[in-house]
Amino acid sequence: MHKLTSPLRILYVQPITRVETLCSIDHRRILAKKGHRVMVLSWRKKGNRHSRHMISGVEVFLLRGLNIQIPFVKFNNPLLSGLLTIALRFNPDIVHIHGHLSFATCLQALFVAKILRKPVVITVHGTYAARGRMLEAVQRFYLKTIGRIIFSLAHRIICLTGSDAKEIVSLGVPRRKIVIIPNGVDIDWYKPRRKSGKNEIVLWAGRLVPEKGIQHLLKAWSLVIKQKPDAKLYLAGTGPLKIKLKVMCKYLGIQNSVKWYGYIPWINMRDFLHCGSIFVFTSTKEGMPFAILEAMASGLCVVATDIPGINSVIRDGYSGILVPTSDVKGLAKALVDLMSNKDLLRSLAKTARREVKREYDWSLIANKLLRIYQEVLLEYP
Repeated sequence: MHKLTSPLRILYVQPITRVETLCSIDHRRILAKKGHRVMVLSWRKKGNRHSRHMISGVEVFLLRGLNIQIPFVKFNNPLLSGLLTIALRFNPDIVHIHGHLSFATCLQALFVAKILRKPVVITVHGTYAARGRMLEAVQRFYLKTIGRIIFSLAHRIICLTGSDAKEIVSLGVPRRKIVIIPNGVDIDWYKPRRKSGKNEIVLWAGRLVPEKGIQHLLKAWSLVIKQKPDAKLYLAGTGPLKIKLKVMCKYLGIQNSVKWYGYIPWINMRDFLHCGSIFVFTSTKEGMPFAILEAMASGLCVVATDIPGINSVIRDGYSGILVPTSDVKGLAKALVDLMSNKDLLRSLAKTARREVKREYDWSLIANKLLRIYQEVLLEYP
């Protein structure tokens, strides 16, 4: 049994990441600062050699790998070269896997943990990705087959929301194995800034993919500018729908009020969030989006869709505004109402900042995770 008074050696395995964002402002940096040894193993999507990085006290290896693709389904699912060798050398106390849908990475990490005789924690970032009927059908079949096996081998399963926990329980996973711990945000990095004259600047950030619902936002924006002709919509992100969405802007006649920023690195994202006073998020399916937490911490008023993963963070009319998915007119009305009511906008933004500081500060999340690791190690033979 591990002596819980000593620093832990925690190994994180995840299918893909951007090295510039990894560990920069999340719980792993905090755990490393507390004296724990933290290592992250992930996939190097481009390049033929492994790379090693030290980021905020966290050792990160980006490994070469073979992406195991399912026919007609585009999804990152790599087998990581050198995972076992590096894990044996690190000799972790516990293995924490992110990305349950990437079965090749998950099964490989579980195999490594079995060889090392170490307990496993898995974080579920949304039970499935709503990216078309075919992918959704494949994922639901996967969850009922391979997914069940993966969850049965984990000692704890961390869900971001209660709705995700219910879905995992419906697969036959014992409720006692599931813990709800949300995503977090660095409240010292993302801070409010005075936004004089920016009430009519609306921001959006994310991947340009169907499940983000940006097509509904553009339709709503065509209604907004009829009442607020000077309003501007700033879009940050890239993805396969970019060309189609730009054509849609021209068709709707809103191209002059929409500004496309493309991909913004995390280090510049807080400056982007200071460009406006309203943040809009129109997803149809989410785990728990970092974008909303970052916007709330930055002092923006958030208008978002009323779906699990979002409505667990935002209380409608208290810390933001929620609208039904695909409700173009309702979304437009919410945006116009906020632009027209500065007092309401400021009140919602102030409450949102207070809520994330109280519930979603990465320091709080790191302490919750540490308690889970300690519980699992006490139970593990």
